[in-house]
Amino acid sequence: MGIYSLNHIRAYKSIKFLIKMSKKNLTLTVRFNVKKNKYSIESNIKNKEEQIELINELLKTRKNDKKDLTEVSRTPEYAITITRYKNDRIEVHDNIGSESVREGILYYFLQSLNSRGYSVKS
Repeated sequence: MGIYSLNHIRAYKSIKFLIKMSKKNLTLTVRFNVKKNKYSIESNIKNKEEQIELINELLKTRKNDKKDLTEVSRTPEYAITITRYKNDRIEVHDNIGSESVREGILYYFLQSLNSRGYSVKS
């Protein structure tokens, strides 16, 4: 057995994740309760690292320098559902109304995983 760097291990995990993703549709819903300032997640992806990988993949594909002036809906809880289909197409549905705010919620969700409440419902 050779010595593997952290990059080799990450690449192996990413390839393993992509193979697993190609077998079924993956769905992940992130909810943000505005009043409680708390996130929760519902997903058919059991592994936390794979959930993070899917969110990161979405955020990388959605990088946009254009200003988003869309009106944000006012609701006590925002919900973002990400679906990755077998053919690698990613679809996003939310009740927010603004792409920039949606991406901000996902970004801060990733940042908060270690510092805030995190619950997984499947």
